[in-house]
Amino acid sequence: MTGMTRLLSRYLSFAVIRHYALFTVVALTVASIIQFLENRDGLLDRPDMTLIDGVRFSVLSAPGIFSLLAGFIALVSVLMACLALARYSELKVMLAAGLSQGQLLWAIAPAALAIGGFHFLMDNCALPSAGTALRELGLGSERPGDTEAIWIRQENYVLSAGTLNVSRQELADVRLFALNESGRLLSSVSGPVARFSDGALVFPDAMQTGSGTLLTEPRSNFHVVTTLDFATVAALALPPRQTSLWKIARVLGQSYASSHPRRVYEVWLNRKLAAPLTTVLIVLLMAPIAQAVHRVGVVRLLAIGLPCGFIYFVADAMLLGLGEAGLVAPAAAAWGMSILLAVSITIMILASGHTGRNVRA
Repeated sequence: MTGMTRLLSRYLSFAVIRHYALFTVVALTVASIIQFLENRDGLLDRPDMTLIDGVRFSVLSAPGIFSLLAGFIALVSVLMACLALARYSELKVMLAAGLSQGQLLWAIAPAALAIGGFHFLMDNCALPSAGTALRELGLGSERPGDTEAIWIRQENYVLSAGTLNVSRQELADVRLFALNESGRLLSSVSGPVARFSDGALVFPDAMQTGSGTLLTEPRSNFHVVTTLDFATVAALALPPRQTSLWKIARVLGQSYASSHPRRVYEVWLNRKLAAPLTTVLIVLLMAPIAQAVHRVGVVRLLAIGLPCGFIYFVADAMLLGLGEAGLVAPAAAAWGMSILLAVSITIMILASGHTGRNVRA
């Protein structure tokens, strides 16, 4: 029986992963092309942009698109795998052989863990790297020609930078505002480039403006003592959605600098863990879905499953937005729908087992 279970696990896992890989490639390709066409004016209007840069924009946009569509991709992949198995009566044979819901869950668990691990790596490795690369290209975090400046508050200073260059460890289009205890502007320093060196932010060439005056004074090799460093600025440069789990934890571990309200980072710290787990749960939905295909048929399953999935993802996005706005606790905003999904799967499996016992009786 153990050998049969292992064989079944490999077969079902391969079926799910095959459909998942296929639909991931198709969805990302179509979405990247659409995004490129939507932003072609911003790309083509810039004289320094080339066709290669346009292709890079599409490729670097893929991790962000995947992050938004990961749950939907997993759901459609599971439905496609179930329909493919039902088409050749493979599900009917498995269920007729007495395959229980528990055995089916264990059989697809390897595929669920593999897909969840892939989602985690995309969210915490590929997405932050792609976001940083887009900034270095001057394309912004999401749209070309609409690069958002980096704003960081550190004690009595506010730092603004247009872009950062990771390879050269420097900031471009930099402005530093000095504030008093009540938040009133004391002075500002601006320069085309600034670098961190020995506990200070160094402006090779800068212009300093005092409070209440329009007069500016040129400064050469101007130093501003700060506890900031380039790594912290880089961690704060991207939106929390595009920041890795460990960098979000680093931001929350220090309290002297921020670019977003603390609650937003708390929401996304939880979300970076909850999202891959949600993908795992969606893949595990294959167990109750297999029973549903056998009972209600393919057409009714699609008519019910896709709208329910759409409602789930809309509710999840709304709850996440409420968490970022501070109307819902960060942990509840990130984990609420995942917990609801886990409870729903448990109820469906228990109900299916109860129905199965009644039928056998």
